[in-house]
Amino acid sequence: MIIRRRSIFGMVLVLALLCQTGLEVAAQGRRGGGRSRQAEPPRNPFLPTVQTQEELDEYRVIMAEESALTKLTLADGFLMAYPESELGHRVLRARVDVYLSLQNFQTAIPAAEQAKTAELAFFDSKQTMLEAQAVDDAEAAAEARESEEYNSFAMEHADSERYFTRVLMESNARIGRFESVVEFADDFLEAENTLFEMYEATAEEGTPEYLQAFDQHRGNLFVYYQNVIGAYQSLNQTDKLIESAKQAIAVEPENIAFLMILSDTMAARPSDDEDILEDQMDVAGEHAEKALEKVEQLLDSPASMQMAADQRAGLQTAVYATLGRIRYNTEDYDDAVDFYQKAIEATPTDSVSHFFLGLCYARENKGDEALESLAKAVFLKGEEEPQAREMLEEIWGNLSKPDGGLPAFIEEQGRVLDNQ
Repeated sequence: MIIRRRSIFGMVLVLALLCQTGLEVAAQGRRGGGRSRQAEPPRNPFLPTVQTQEELDEYRVIMAEESALTKLTLADGFLMAYPESELGHRVLRARVDVYLSLQNFQTAIPAAEQAKTAELAFFDSKQTMLEAQAVDDAEAAAEARESEEYNSFAMEHADSERYFTRVLMESNARIGRFESVVEFADDFLEAENTLFEMYEATAEEGTPEYLQAFDQHRGNLFVYYQNVIGAYQSLNQTDKLIESAKQAIAVEPENIAFLMILSDTMAARPSDDEDILEDQMDVAGEHAEKALEKVEQLLDSPASMQMAADQRAGLQTAVYATLGRIRYNTEDYDDAVDFYQKAIEATPTDSVSHFFLGLCYARENKGDEALESLAKAVFLKGEEEPQAREMLEEIWGNLSKPDGGLPAFIEEQGRVLDNQ
């Protein structure tokens, strides 16, 4: 049987239309009790079977309801009234959508797990139906598996797997359960790849529909890497973070976020082995330079007009600071100073850049400059304040500065910042 080529979006639309028609037929067949089975029009066997018109009507009311709380109440009532309904998994999914719209991620997680289980049970029940049919009529069962209706059914199941695993991945990220993020991220990636492979098997490469689906696939890969990289960063699993960032760049080589994450992470965790360090900083520098190029292109484009001033400055500071850290790690302090000064020019209150600028000056034996930068870092009270204060006090003493004068000096440097 030849299957017509169509996009994933077309498949979903066709499925939605088939569902509406199929459900209507099932309910109408039961209303007209005297009508013979032969008189009923052919029905898609992969659609949910509705037992009564009331069940169908209540389902439609739920799907049409716009109030989130009312939809939850109606959905709970439906699930109690029709515990065996084949529409149950769809109602459960509607509950998940409501919890997400309310940003109730704590509740969305168990709701998604319940809906995912119900959807899988429905899918398995139809597979069991096909297996039973194969016993009686293998040829008819094989033809059914090749039908467009079955392809749409299988694709809907794959799409549901992708949806639920994404919900579980992102909801766990929102509440800080990063181990679960990694677990569901792998499931989401598998579901995404499975769905796209199914589409590729029936789509014509190069068509606008295919290109649109391919862009959607790449977008979902971005979502995956964004979540898994963030989770590894929060879990402080540097090796896995770097590995994931490299994979992300292989997929999205022009993506500013991935380039910056990879280069910054490698720069912030230099190897103690000099040979490894050199190669590590070469790779980090390559990605950071490319990130800088992309940032400059972005800031020169009309798109930058939609960004707030602090967002534009933050991008510049981040990439300049990364380049400064790379030069600092390789003891190229002159270049490091230049990059940190550019980072501070973009964001004068960036405490990390002031701290490392002070370290660079200290390595170059420029004591007064080091004091000024380290005092600013202390005044800004960033995470590195204890280290900055310790080094500041040491240099202050080495330069025989007046006893008791350090607090006033720190305040003075704070006023310099206020005037910038």
